[in-house]
Amino acid sequence: MVIEIFNRNIAVPAKCGTRYFSKCVKSAERQVGYMERIVSCLPQQSDITQTVEGTPSRIEDYDLWKGVEWLVVRDPYEWLQSALHTELVSCYSDTEKVSSIVDEFASPTGTTHWSGSFFKKIHFLYKNHNIKRFKILQITETTEFLAKLGWDIEYIKDEYSFHHIEDWKSKEWIVEMVKSEYPIQWERMLTLMRGDREYYEYVVNNKVKLL
Repeated sequence: MVIEIFNRNIAVPAKCGTRYFSKCVKSAERQVGYMERIVSCLPQQSDITQTVEGTPSRIEDYDLWKGVEWLVVRDPYEWLQSALHTELVSCYSDTEKVSSIVDEFASPTGTTHWSGSFFKKIHFLYKNHNIKRFKILQITETTEFLAKLGWDIEYIKDEYSFHHIEDWKSKEWIVEMVKSEYPIQWERMLTLMRGDREYYEYVVNNKVKLL
């Protein structure tokens, strides 16, 4: 699972607006007045829930989290659908590749764009590390949020739809394909997503689950 941190205080997971936020990032052409971007503080295949006392945390650049104030989120099921579309829309006819990607989605570690234990990991940070609870920003609120910070960036939906891909398929088509051709893996994804939704509610509502 990849997360990007902007201005050292806004954590944006993949499929929660990273490309939109990146429009505000410094570049060779835009040196002044733009956000700083730190890439991949929680990379694919990491699992911070397995941190062992007395050993370094397996979360990369762990100290970055101590400065995070905002966390961008989206509904877990909507997130799963969007991530499947992103990873499969350009290769859905390659059976071997699709099978490999679907197996990753069905695993507890997940993929670059989605993890069925993401909110459980955030909740773990709250309970087991000296991390202040994040202010929650739903993905639908990001345009207004950035405008208030002074980055009035127009959101153009087609820029994020992958319509440039030859023989493009919709998100709904991709999800139905996975349901039909990979029913076992799909049920595993749903099981992970449903379990993580409880932690989503705790994170979004600023509560801690009593274990």
